[in-house]
Amino acid sequence: MMLPRSGGPFRIPVILGVLGSLLCVAALVREEKRRVVVDDFESHSGRSVYGTAWRLVKDSTMAGDSQVLMRVLPGGPIGSRRALLLDGISGKKFPYPFAGVALPLSVALPDSVREALGAGYHGQRGLRPVETVLSPRDLSQYRGVEFYVRGDGAAYAVDVSTAKIIDHDYFQYRFVAKPRWKKVRAPFRLFWQLGYAGGASLDLAQSFEILFIYYAQPWAARKRFHLEIDRVALY
Repeated sequence: MMLPRSGGPFRIPVILGVLGSLLCVAALVREEKRRVVVDDFESHSGRSVYGTAWRLVKDSTMAGDSQVLMRVLPGGPIGSRRALLLDGISGKKFPYPFAGVALPLSVALPDSVREALGAGYHGQRGLRPVETVLSPRDLSQYRGVEFYVRGDGAAYAVDVSTAKIIDHDYFQYRFVAKPRWKKVRAPFRLFWQLGYAGGASLDLAQSFEILFIYYAQPWAARKRFHLEIDRVALY
């Protein structure tokens, strides 16, 4: 009587499991190599990895009266020394109130001109979104945006502005900012539009800015909001 070889066909699931683990590890290594920390707010210059500064965004461009301020706070998640704070209140003059911040991903103007136009996140002024002075950045190699947040329990959105969107209906991903720090991974495949302007495709190869926005309910009463952001990265 012949005995089966040790392991025999029972080795196949083990081998497949090992191969699967190796593939997962390889994928994680590729992702880590691709990952870029856009801004961790540790720099005293107030500049991102692309040399750009955060600016304020609000519905005053639509005759609204929403207000927002930004400043760097000490402390942050997992040992971070600083984080970006947004404090604001939604308005009543525009029926779809919004306010937040945006980070240009590249800029065609020299530093001297940018400094004259607006301060970084250590100040309270910001550069108006004029796409004629911005050069687009190709984000098509990345899978999404990653960041840490905490806040007042309200829903917020991370948006990406691209060349094809000229009506401000940017692709966005919604998240809730709870009182404790939380890591959010927003895959680009789950970004969507509100759809009020007919829709378009998400062309990441022509990306201008990453935005963090509080969108109030239409025609709602004025409401205060509080959001802290840290370690914004592309993965």
